[in-house]
Amino acid sequence: MTNYIKTFIAADMATGSSEERAAAWFRENEAAIAAEAERIKTSGVPGSDLALNHPWFGAKV
Repeated sequence: MTNYIKTFIAADMATGSSEERAAAWFRENEAAIAAEAERIKTSGVPGSDLALNHPWFGAKV
């Protein structure tokens, strides 16, 4: 499997510039990125309440 992945990545890297690959990835994922951004805008970053309210190491709970 590792050789397959290496070959796949090498073939992908050989096609187009890094900017072209990034633009293609963005076009394919633009709707999902927009949906996630809207979710974060309305609900906040998932898990942030846990991180912000977690007691410090060694704190008396």
